[in-house]
Amino acid sequence: MIYPQNITEYYTGQAEAPLGNYEKSSNTYNMWIIFDAF
Repeated sequence: MIYPQNITEYYTGQAEAPLGNYEKSSNTYNMWIIFDAF
């Protein structure tokens, strides 16, 4: 999995990935929000 490098990337969904930056609509970003809800 790709994890955010810092808190800003965590909340913006801009963690760097091999294919580029994830966008806010990505499944990975959605998972971070779900995990954060707990």
